[in-house]
Amino acid sequence: PPKINADALGKFSEPIIIKAGENAIFKLPFSGKEPMKVQWFKDEEELLHGPNAKIESSSTHSRLFLTKCQRKDTGEVKIKIKNEFAAIEATSKLIVLDKPAPPQGPVEVVESSLSAIEFKWRPPKDDGGCPVTNYYLERQQLGRNTWTKIGDIPGQPTYRDTDIDRGRRYCYRIRAKNSEGISDLMETDDIAAGTLAFPGQPACPKVVSAFKDCINLSWLAPSNTGGGSIIGYNVEKRKKGSNLWSQVNPPDEPIREKKYAVKDVMVGGEYEFRVVAINTCGPGEPSGPSDCVFARDPQKPPGKVKDLKVTDSSYTTLCLAWTKPKAVNGEEDEAKGYFVEIRPTDQLEWNRCNASAVVQTSFTVVGLKALAAYWVRVIATNEGGEGLPRGFDNYVIAMPPPVKPKFTDRKMKSFIVVKAGNTVRVNIRFEASPLPDITWLKDGVPVAKHVTITNSEKGSQLLIPSSEHSDTGIYTIVVKNMVGQDTFNVEIRVTDEPMPPGPVQLEQNVEGTVTLMWTPSPDEKRDDRLHYMVLKRDSVKRTWRTVADHLFN
Repeated sequence: PPKINADALGKFSEPIIIKAGENAIFKLPFSGKEPMKVQWFKDEEELLHGPNAKIESSSTHSRLFLTKCQRKDTGEVKIKIKNEFAAIEATSKLIVLDKPAPPQGPVEVVESSLSAIEFKWRPPKDDGGCPVTNYYLERQQLGRNTWTKIGDIPGQPTYRDTDIDRGRRYCYRIRAKNSEGISDLMETDDIAAGTLAFPGQPACPKVVSAFKDCINLSWLAPSNTGGGSIIGYNVEKRKKGSNLWSQVNPPDEPIREKKYAVKDVMVGGEYEFRVVAINTCGPGEPSGPSDCVFARDPQKPPGKVKDLKVTDSSYTTLCLAWTKPKAVNGEEDEAKGYFVEIRPTDQLEWNRCNASAVVQTSFTVVGLKALAAYWVRVIATNEGGEGLPRGFDNYVIAMPPPVKPKFTDRKMKSFIVVKAGNTVRVNIRFEASPLPDITWLKDGVPVAKHVTITNSEKGSQLLIPSSEHSDTGIYTIVVKNMVGQDTFNVEIRVTDEPMPPGPVQLEQNVEGTVTLMWTPSPDEKRDDRLHYMVLKRDSVKRTWRTVADHLFN
């Protein structure tokens, strides 16, 4: 098989470093049984004879000759030697040094103030194989044709120009330099030197911690710096209820960091704080005030709330009330607010109903699922943290308070007469909780299919679109829930013009008196309220006159 001497291999593996435009020669001796095939590769691509690559091989060595190399030719060079027994490889590296690529944008303006323009950029994508040592800068004032040399600056991609005029605009050219030369230029957009611009408002300061002799604050820098760097901050305080703000830090000593410990406080006093940002133009507008804070040692969390109860409920809401826990000196401090949490019985995670603590000792939970079961608890809180929760011994169901069914319309009719063919409509109003089951019966059995029943939360309607004699009967509504039940009866009588009675017979058993008898009307069997009217007329006047009415058989 092919073999390569260890010393020759070590020498071959050392990178060949040349300058752009120079030639590179790779040579490697080897031994082995012929015939042997020799291949050269650059970055895994086989090299063939060409204008810039020449290969010479014999039975004992091979040489690769690369002419007029450029920076892009930098990469791995590999030789592969193979005969019928085996194949071996050896790698080296070609490094072509050249001037760097141009610096990269985008250019970021760090400061644009009355006194300076500061900006930064990104280093060249390719440093040419050796470190960038300097950047060469030129400047042009907008409106002029000439470029002014600024010269070389150290190799960090940032520059601060202090030789500026207020309100003027400037453009810069930047070139990178290394030991091999200087890059092509990158030109910036116009950058305006600052006019008088003050910083914006910082965010409201946050109270980090409070003690009886010190209150620690922190804040965020303003998003608008006014075009210049923020050189510091002033912190101001006022007592709650006062309109007078006073500066906390010494007048000529701006606070450099975005935090400060205020020690000029009175024990037990309640304070607000605000922050003013300062740049090279001066102080800006003050921030909004912080939350009020007492100058006192940290509080202990409060105890459990007392007398937790449900004051009202519906299918989607739950009204709670409780009593404020008492403070226990040295153990539990006064409660300042409350959180309400619920948890469906089929879940393990508690959900907080109010994002911020409520001050009042009552709360209405909304958005519940009808008839769903929930665990409920209330947690008292203060500056010292949250106390232990107080909950119910059992879950609460999202429903109105239990109410036994009862009918609410005092003017409900218990007897209805309707002419055959007309519509019968019976409306019954009731109240019940939870929602009841509603059943309609006719003479003790379910109503016929042509009878329409419509139910709602507070009522039920029976509808017979076109009544018939067969619809006559006693209709009973049964309203029932888990608390109890109630019933109400309505008698419906469907009537029409009755059929006439049969022939009339006259008997005179007593002188001056006539007794009448007749066959009953066929409708008498279907209507127990059917009655008869007797009329008479003499043979002269020929007019009928009622002599008896409401005669029942």
